[in-house]
Amino acid sequence: MSEVAAKSLHAVNATRLSQRVADAAAIAGRLAHDFDNLLMGVLGFAELALAQTTEGSPAHAYMTELYKVAQRGTTITGQMHDLSRGGRFTPAPNSVPDACRMAIAAMAEADVTGIEFGTEFADGLPRVMLSSESLGLVLRQVMANAVEACSGRGVVAILARLSVLHETDYEFLPRPLAAGKYAAVAVTDTGPGISAELLARITAAPLVTTKVRHRGLGLATVYRVLDAHGGGVRFDPAEPHGTRVTLMLPAAPAERPASLPPSGRTASTVASR
Repeated sequence: MSEVAAKSLHAVNATRLSQRVADAAAIAGRLAHDFDNLLMGVLGFAELALAQTTEGSPAHAYMTELYKVAQRGTTITGQMHDLSRGGRFTPAPNSVPDACRMAIAAMAEADVTGIEFGTEFADGLPRVMLSSESLGLVLRQVMANAVEACSGRGVVAILARLSVLHETDYEFLPRPLAAGKYAAVAVTDTGPGISAELLARITAAPLVTTKVRHRGLGLATVYRVLDAHGGGVRFDPAEPHGTRVTLMLPAAPAERPASLPPSGRTASTVASR
């Protein structure tokens, strides 16, 4: 197959993936609202019942479990809302280092243990044209997947640098990237790596997961946000093992220099959780 034909095929497949993500987002949004209404009723009546039952009694224990189950349900609908809203945030210049540090802090709050986080932010790294909510959402999803891949012990490294595309790039999803400046954020884990079969699945369908308790909403949300903001993602094996997920985030327009220019020093942090 010629290079031109390969690029054309990739563009067609990427467009299909983009449309599938948009369709999944629309369905998820409608279902989430319906289930929110049901869950609010369950939570409300369970809370009333808990107040009227004796602590330690079988009825109180049953209602406690019912309340917990309904709360887990709201976590799922929250993820569905994230997918639905992923294309509707208003872009604004935001800092990649700040967002990465906040995402790592969120991992710590989620009681992640046995994982070492390393960050390196290269000189010349631009601010990116995503809302803080969008940027944080994408980073948290990718980091959470990297943490899970490590199975409780390992290293998750984040390297961010400026990347300039001089022509359309067909290696990223959910659609080819236009020429321009990007912040390339590579998140690498020390897990077992990604199989060719799984790679083929996640690059063709929006709702794919290998975890029994998951629903594939995280990756679909990443696709949705990046598609809406002109960004992209690529999955590669890492050496000697593990997976590297590279996010291409569109750079914000150059800002006027301040009266006192920043030091330009590279920020590098390592945190062990």
